[in-house]
Amino acid sequence: MRVLPIAAIGANLVASVCTVGMALAAVPLVSLLGILPPTYIYALAGLAILTSFQDAMEKAFASKLRFGAVVAFGSAATPFVFAGIPSAFWAVLLGVAASLLAERESLVAYWLNSR
Repeated sequence: MRVLPIAAIGANLVASVCTVGMALAAVPLVSLLGILPPTYIYALAGLAILTSFQDAMEKAFASKLRFGAVVAFGSAATPFVFAGIPSAFWAVLLGVAASLLAERESLVAYWLNSR
């Protein structure tokens, strides 16, 4: 039988206490969310993912193919369906087409370097 070191036992104890604390705090938090207006909850959720969105935008628009990224983002953000296919699919096609029209040299160089 293997004996656990004291540090592992302490870490397990701390993790268990934190888990029970979060479980006990969940009940009042859910009650609070039930009281708050939905628009306030949406605003909090938007603020929570703002840094992830900012990071994704910085990465998307930091390359040479900015115009295609802007067109793809704009078309994906609109709620349209064409031929039963949602806008996410058309965003990829429109982004590539926009890059072909406006940034052909950069796009071809990217395709050739990625092989």
